[in-house]
Amino acid sequence: MARGKDFKALVFMGTQAGLQVVNRLKEYTEHIYAVVAPEYGYQEHPMGNMTLITNYLDDAGMQRWMDRVKFDLVIDGVSADRPDISEAIRAAAERNEVDYLKVIDKLNMISRVA
Repeated sequence: MARGKDFKALVFMGTQAGLQVVNRLKEYTEHIYAVVAPEYGYQEHPMGNMTLITNYLDDAGMQRWMDRVKFDLVIDGVSADRPDISEAIRAAAERNEVDYLKVIDKLNMISRVA
């Protein structure tokens, strides 16, 4: 796994937690690929040393990006009410032997426990 500025992360930003992760990662690497839903792609998102992907990525789309970029980490910030999407992301990371991390908004955690 690459370290420092060569570290490459694919982040699925579906929640505030995903956005916060991207904002923090920008301090440590120049290779962040942030995936957002097409309907949110043109709203304000962090810019700078990152690539914003505004297309829906199905299994084939995720595989094309993973083949092209060779990520070190996949971060799943998709909403907790979409376990189908999270499972597809996790499976793609596993197939490609890339570390996978799921982040959950505090609000989603509280509402799912209640």
